[in-house]
Amino acid sequence: MLLVFDYLRDNMAHSIEDMVQRVQLCHVDEVDSVLIDDARTPLIISGPVPEGDRHEFTELKPKVAQLVQNQRQYINTVLAEAKNTSPKAML
Repeated sequence: MLLVFDYLRDNMAHSIEDMVQRVQLCHVDEVDSVLIDDARTPLIISGPVPEGDRHEFTELKPKVAQLVQNQRQYINTVLAEAKNTSPKAML
């Protein structure tokens, strides 16, 4: 289980120095237990949010919202054009 939590921590790291996973392979003892029994329990890392992360979230949230809105507009435009185009014209 430690390997899984190391993987989760590494995906939350902001720099290479913050990463903890050093192994390239591992031996899984009782793999059936890991894949079946432990698969029912989600692996969650929780705790207080550092101030730097909170600031980063606040700064990036409107940018991500704008990106999502732009993607929706683009997809709706493409779908509308496809709807109004005959199948023969697409070939």
